[in-house]
Amino acid sequence: MAAERAQLLEMMPGTRSLVSLAFRVNREVLRTPIHSIANIEFKQIFKHANHTTRRIVSALVIKGFRALYAPAGFPYEADRWP
Repeated sequence: MAAERAQLLEMMPGTRSLVSLAFRVNREVLRTPIHSIANIEFKQIFKHANHTTRRIVSALVIKGFRALYAPAGFPYEADRWP
């Protein structure tokens, strides 16, 4: 995580802890050569992940913690890619 430290601190100065979540996808859907079929699986998983992380962050904030979540999927800050 050392390589990500500066970007994490830019998003939320003072960050001391991270939580990582994993979500199960339908492997057969992702193995198909039909992109539209795989794309809908990713879209549904991203929607579920964003909803779940938003609920977790909301609960933490209510308890007095500072928290934010990064959206699932590909970053929009493409100008930062190496």
